[in-house]
Amino acid sequence: MSVELINPEGLYEPPVYTQLAVGRGSRVVFVSGQVGYDAEGKLVSDDVVQQAEQAFRNVRTAVEALGGSVLDIAKLTIFVAGHRPELAQPLLAARGSALGDHKPASTFLGVEKLIRPELLVEVEAIAVLD
Repeated sequence: MSVELINPEGLYEPPVYTQLAVGRGSRVVFVSGQVGYDAEGKLVSDDVVQQAEQAFRNVRTAVEALGGSVLDIAKLTIFVAGHRPELAQPLLAARGSALGDHKPASTFLGVEKLIRPELLVEVEAIAVLD
């Protein structure tokens, strides 16, 4: 694993992400925002959670295509169109279904809209590979 996850003393230790991610590899990978499109470019659903599951799977696929694993993901940024507080837990569960219990540094943002009106979730990632 080329990413060390740290919750330093003096900072709150959140249950769903890590405060610091230290990359120790030689390649830094920036994964473009992934949305709910499958490998054929079709939107998987108009449901926000199903789109999130696909977006997280796409992030995993991108990192694995370079020989990495989800454990190499140092940072996630999650954008949710029209976010409501009750979506937080289902969206975190969608992350878990694709990334397991790996909890990289993360930012979760509610936004008004994404680039296309049918898109409800977008996930970007930074990974560090050996």
